[in-house]
Amino acid sequence: MDDGEKARPVRAVTIQKEKRPVRLPYIGTLSSQDIKKYSFKMPGKIAAIRVEKGQKVKKGTLLAQLDPTDVGFAVSDAEHTLRKAKEAYDEAENFYQRIKALSEKGSVTGDDHDKAKLNRDVREADYRRAQVDVDYKKNLAADLRMYSEVEGYVIELLNKPGEITGAGYPVVVVRTDRQIVSVGVSQKDVKRLSIGMKALLSVDGVEGAGLISNIAQIPDLQSRTYTVEVELADKLARSDFYLGSIAKVWFEVGEKEAVWAPVQAIQNDGLEYVYVVENGHARRRTVMLGAIEGTAVEVSGLEPGEVLVTEGMKDLHQGMPVAIVEQR
Repeated sequence: MDDGEKARPVRAVTIQKEKRPVRLPYIGTLSSQDIKKYSFKMPGKIAAIRVEKGQKVKKGTLLAQLDPTDVGFAVSDAEHTLRKAKEAYDEAENFYQRIKALSEKGSVTGDDHDKAKLNRDVREADYRRAQVDVDYKKNLAADLRMYSEVEGYVIELLNKPGEITGAGYPVVVVRTDRQIVSVGVSQKDVKRLSIGMKALLSVDGVEGAGLISNIAQIPDLQSRTYTVEVELADKLARSDFYLGSIAKVWFEVGEKEAVWAPVQAIQNDGLEYVYVVENGHARRRTVMLGAIEGTAVEVSGLEPGEVLVTEGMKDLHQGMPVAIVEQR
């Protein structure tokens, strides 16, 4: 070293052993705990859609309505059929009772009696079916209005007013307000996770927190990772995140007591190394890195109490004199 070499100004920090949370960083996708597809029980013309895509709905919110005209005709037709069936049954019953009375007196044959009874039984079955059909059509008429059964957000409108929809075909799709993030976790890391463990999340810079609600016991056949579901305990501040939005996830798997160094102090020329200050001079120290927590990284090769250079490392070399302008 040149004795006349000028001291390089640096900022430094005194290294301490401390406990920090250990977090496993992952990327996941935002989805919903449940997706409800709402449909009408009967075909018909859609009279109105009462919600908009992206709208938040509460349980009981009116979603859509069918035109009552067709249903009214269907109920009227069913009631007309029921009246006719009732008349036919009453007539067959009265005739059977007359034949039965004559049969008991021996005035008609057993064959005539059996035919009358069979006709009465057939007409009664027709009447019962007509009753069931009327009840069914009236129940359908009561279902002309579609209501949300959950609190959540409308994510899809599959029809427009004036269009014909079939029975059972989805018209409105609602996702529940229970948000989850699905994450593919490696076999090594999944062993460190458990149901109820805390996780931190961030979507487009909006932060939230959650708990692990499910851990798949069988890996995905393609990625060979295990799907872990995190249900948000704190809802994200924004409601307009699309299903499939990318989320950053940090699983909190415990605490670790170690020597931690600011990430910006670490340099690499094929080996990770740092500079420490000893007796006013820079000393290069090779280190090994461990867990990363925020802006700090676990390091082996440093001892508590050593002074680590955090700024001004550029062009430093072994033995160069340094002047600490700020030390934390």
